[in-house]
Amino acid sequence: MGNENEQLNVNHDFEFHAEIKYETENGFGYVGAMGNTVKELKADIKNRFSKYETREPEVVEVIYRPNDVNKKVTDVIKKELEAELA
Repeated sequence: MGNENEQLNVNHDFEFHAEIKYETENGFGYVGAMGNTVKELKADIKNRFSKYETREPEVVEVIYRPNDVNKKVTDVIKKELEAELA
């Protein structure tokens, strides 16, 4: 990645980053999922969904290459996940 003074959007080098919202006792919490391929990302999202299954987890944002390209691909990934989880 860039130099040590560079401000990063996320603290990892994975190609994909997802934010998952889940219910807490006093509101909402967020957890990240990541992967270098769509397959890895979806597997990590499913893992997080399993961990928070009783807390109504929801993918709220998915970003491709969050530290440079920063392209939102939320709708595409959500659509694929919905088809797989149906």
